[in-house]
Amino acid sequence: MNIFERYLSIWVALSTVVGVLVEVPVMLLVVGFVNRTKHWFQTAETVQNSVSA
Repeated sequence: MNIFERYLSIWVALSTVVGVLVEVPVMLLVVGFVNRTKHWFQTAETVQNSVSA
């Protein structure tokens, strides 16, 4: 294994671990934000009523 392959494999392993550690809290924040702001958006029922009216 040459130095480039070793350097690359270290960064691949690091990004794999850090990616998951960042992704999960970010997705939890997004889900929390969406759940808190549900009232900002129309439901399928109100969209259907406004189209048929």
